Amino acid sequence: MSMKIVKIDQPQTQYYSKMYYEFIYNEQKHNGVADFSFTAPQDSFLKNHQIVNANQEEISISSFPAWLMDKLNDLAFDYIQKENEFINYHRTGDIPSSSYGDFAINYEISNYPKIMSTFEDKAGEIIEFRKTGEKLKYVKKENNEISRDKDGNAIYLSDKEMIEKKLHLEDTCIVAFNSKGESVALASDEFGADGVWVNENYKSRGIGLQILSLFRSQFADSRKMGQMTDAGRQLARAYFRRKNL
Repeated sequence: MSMKIVKIDQPQTQYYSKMYYEFIYNEQKHNGVADFSFTAPQDSFLKNHQIVNANQEEISISSFPAWLMDKLNDLAFDYIQKENEFINYHRTGDIPSSSYGDFAINYEISNYPKIMSTFEDKAGEIIEFRKTGEKLKYVKKENNEISRDKDGNAIYLSDKEMIEKKLHLEDTCIVAFNSKGESVALASDEFGADGVWVNENYKSRGIGLQILSLFRSQFADSRKMGQMTDAGRQLARAYFRRKNL
């Protein structure tokens, strides 16, 4: 038999989600959905199962042998462990959600001429993700001392040297703008951590996950996300699910 997790809903709370899965049993394909916990390992199990066959007819859980339900629970447990390991690696600490107060994104679109991509959010609005395109400069050093020309001016690394040192050629900050050209979200490098903000009236529309994914595509996967608020942990879990399901 085969089985796989196909989808996980955004957390209904900080601790629970719904897991959707497919499996083939007795040469028939079935679909299931169940709540699951991703807190302590001993709490990691599927519950409130609903299983339907290929004709979308609901099937009683009691008609399945115990070993099959155990395998489904094992599948969930293995996944949850991987997700928790991802969070534990990337979360370097906690930040109270109140730390940012009424902070809102307010940037001029004219300062961000480079369009990275467009995205239709859950409300059906087209969102543009933009960058400044500003070229970054790094001074050249020898023996930890700044290299200088004959006039005493600092010498900067060439593009080739920057690439060889795996340095970014341009600013990595990304700002999201709505159809009116108003800024609604931001992703930036906060002292080596991922900083993501979404304006209040644009939350829960998929923009945070999209801008985080775009931002992190500029870095190695090993880069840690950093300190997280409660919302940040949920966003990190959504990011893991996008990459792994």
